[in-house]
Amino acid sequence: MIYKTLDNDWLEFSLEVIVVFFSKDTYLIQKPTTSLITDKEQYLNQSQFAVYLSENGLKYDRAKINMYLKRGKLPEPTLIIAGMKYWEKSVCEAYLHSQMNN
Repeated sequence: MIYKTLDNDWLEFSLEVIVVFFSKDTYLIQKPTTSLITDKEQYLNQSQFAVYLSENGLKYDRAKINMYLKRGKLPEPTLIIAGMKYWEKSVCEAYLHSQMNN
């Protein structure tokens, strides 16, 4: 019983190591169906994605994000939770750089 022998910080760390091991270091979980979001600022929803692009010089709003997504001009969302689409911030940054270079 790992939770009986480790304090809070070590227990949290050990559980994270287990998740990483089984999802990334082995082939035992080939298609993970769950994702743990430990840092909510790491993901942007459609509105936040539009604001991020606008703040960095591209004229985007939520409607344009939705239209571009339907047309396949945006990267696929990293996560979809209860119908809400989320992109990892690194995906948003890569998309911004690709659009700035066009």
